[in-house]
Formats: sequence, structure tokens, C-alpha cells
Amino acid sequence: MRYYRIFIHGYGGEQCFGALTQEQYDFWKDMEEEHIISHMIDPYEEDDANPVFDDTDPRWIGEWFENDNITHVNACLLDSAHISIDEYDGSGYDSNHVREVMKNTSWHDIYEKYLDAGIDDNITQDWVKNMDDYKYIFFGASIDKGCFGDYTIELPDDEEFDFMKLKWYHLETPNGEDFIELLAYGEQELDNCGGDTNGKGMAAGVWEN
Repeated sequence: MRYYRIFIHGYGGEQCFGALTQEQYDFWKDMEEEHIISHMIDPYEEDDANPVFDDTDPRWIGEWFENDNITHVNACLLDSAHISIDEYDGSGYDSNHVREVMKNTSWHDIYEKYLDAGIDDNITQDWVKNMDDYKYIFFGASIDKGCFGDYTIELPDDEEFDFMKLKWYHLETPNGEDFIELLAYGEQELDNCGGDTNGKGMAAGVWEN
């Protein structure tokens, strides 16, 4: 067998979007972002930064990663995504590097290179289609940098790696940001074995749709 690992790295993070009541929205809409962030990180903390710490209070939002009934994504931003592909002599993390197939190439350059070859046919483009169902919306995000995807492909010894067999997933979130993930290689579904990111900050907000 031949083993290839595909890495997606850049800026991105985890984003959650959840529905709010009008009472929640009316209270939080004029708050500074730092107070929304303080609440969403530790909603039970009783201090000046967190204006609501009682979970029976109707204005309570709670931990940000649980407010995701609209959508939840944890991936690399398309505009900053860089792809690396390497061949290894095994599937384990102690395997030896064999050769470099693609070195730290931006998604933009990849798209331009393979546009005429039909890369659009390999991209599932998606967006949150039911936004009209929600009037008041909460947004919480962790902003990160690093590796967001680590995928392993196994091929027979006599088969060469073909970039155009990769299947991608492009998601546009309600705040207009675009994320990219890897789904499959041909008919071979791929699992993301995780990544290694560093937190760069948090973001939060509420808005009326």
C-alpha cells in the first residue's frame, strides 16, 4: 500500500450560530463584545464582566459552543487555507516521510491551477438555507491558527495519487465567512484525524435578521 497525508492549515476556528428570543436580543444588542464573550466563556461567573450569571434568567445565553441550533463549524477559512500533501511509508504517526507531493500551496492557487480541469465539480458548496426561520441570532467563535485537517489516504502500490480525485466541502456561514474541508478521495471517505491549532482570540455578537 501507499499512504498519503493531506493537511489543511491556516486561520479559522470554531463558529456557532444559535437562535435567540427577542428578550435575549434586546438585552445583549447594546452590550460591548467583551461582555458577550465573558458570558459565553463562563456564564456562571459572577463578576462585572458578565452581566447575567443566573441560568434561570430569561436573558441567559449560556456557553457559546452549545448555542448551535442554526449551525456549527470548526474548520479552516477558505481565504487563508494552505494545502500540503506528503507520501509516507505507513499510516501511523511514526511512519517515515517518503516524498513531498504538494508544498504549502494556497487554496486560491490550487483553485486557479485546477479550474480548467473541473475542480468545481469536486466541491460541494453549501450554506445555511433556513436563515429566514430565525429573527434573532447569536454568534460565538474561537479564532485559531494552525492545522485544521489531517487526512490519510491509502492507495494500492501501483496507483499514483491524483489530486483531482479529492472531494471538498465549502461552507458559507451566516456571517459571510467561507470554510473548506476535505470529504473524500474518489469513493474513499476520509476522516479528519485532528489538527493542532493555537487560539488567537474570541468573537461574539447578536443581530436581528
